Amino acid sequence: MQKTYFTGDKPIGLAVGDFNNDTRLDIVVSNAGNNTIGVLLGYDNGSFASQKTYSTGAYPYALAVSDFNNDTWPDIVVANRNDHTVGVLLHYDRGAMKNEITFTPSVGAHLTCVAVSDFNNDSVLDIVIANYGSNNLRVSLGYGNGTFGNGMIFSTGLKSQPYSVAINDFNRDGQVDIAVVNRGTKSLSTFLGERNGTFESQTNYSTSFDFAPLVVGVGDFNSDGHSEIVVAYDDTDNLDVFVIYDIGDFSNRTTYSDDL
Repeated sequence: MQKTYFTGDKPIGLAVGDFNNDTRLDIVVSNAGNNTIGVLLGYDNGSFASQKTYSTGAYPYALAVSDFNNDTWPDIVVANRNDHTVGVLLHYDRGAMKNEITFTPSVGAHLTCVAVSDFNNDSVLDIVIANYGSNNLRVSLGYGNGTFGNGMIFSTGLKSQPYSVAINDFNRDGQVDIAVVNRGTKSLSTFLGERNGTFESQTNYSTSFDFAPLVVGVGDFNSDGHSEIVVAYDDTDNLDVFVIYDIGDFSNRTTYSDDL
């Protein structure tokens, strides 16, 4: 049975976490139209409280949840698309969050996705941002106190418009790698990670359709111990699954229809 909960204007990004440590998952949503995020605390019957809102930068587009200051509580990172900033809201008390701390990347425009991992193996969480407007990714290494460095820039190509990212160890070398779908060039790119938080040059793979890819995800769909990449598109009833061909190589592709 569906139950509807009110959010702010233009809810776009969504993530979950246990913000009040009651063992029940809560929801956080980015309300792009009125520059807020909303936290909806979960009850034990599967329902949720009304949202509590927190101000963000302009047009919060994507968000992720993790512990950025090592206090064991979940925090929130927000990619604010229209003012090109990244915001961090640290946990405060009983599900409440502190005011957003924002920083402006040196290079980056129209942020559309944020993902979290430890890219340089220092046991501190880092972030990667997809910059749709400047055709690059930015990896910012964390300091462990809820702040991040200015970051390293990795180009995704001229007019590529990177939109969505996913993270996994694609070549099984113990280093975190990045997959990104590029709407402008209608392609998938992978960046294989190095131990110091840098990445090899991108490898590009063509997609199946003359439509812009919208979302990328990863998982071991065929139980072979390797991660596959799945890509969904705008304006088509199909998706692609890229199966690993060689270590870190995704030349094999299978298309599936979700047309009902």
